[in-house]
Amino acid sequence: MEKDVPKYVKSDPVRLRQVLLNLISNSVKFTRSGNIDLIVSLENQKAGKYDIAFVVKDTGSGIARKDLRKIFDEFEQSSSNASQSAQGTGLGLAIVKKITDLFGGSLDLKSQEGKGTEIRLVIPLSEAKPEEINGRSA
Repeated sequence: MEKDVPKYVKSDPVRLRQVLLNLISNSVKFTRSGNIDLIVSLENQKAGKYDIAFVVKDTGSGIARKDLRKIFDEFEQSSSNASQSAQGTGLGLAIVKKITDLFGGSLDLKSQEGKGTEIRLVIPLSEAKPEEINGRSA
């Protein structure tokens, strides 16, 4: 995590965790060897509001170009990934997209079949004081 990312933010931790775990688990599922990175950075800051970028980057099997447009649709999977042993319902990325939209955020997907995938999630968050986190006081 970069130094300029605020330590405390206001968010829906359950939904944010759900989104990040889904993105990371997809990378784990389709990366038999290589690397999976989670990079957290500050995209933009204005008056106590922060656009935080979460980038999940892997060196896995990647997504076929023809599947990139539909990968966030319900019950859709990449045809290049469908033959692998790690299959799912095709709902995970559709749920990620819906939650991201509810946050007012954005998703950007870059992938090259056989080389890996990078998903960039940007979520607008507000700064929180330490005493506002889980009812704790500083």
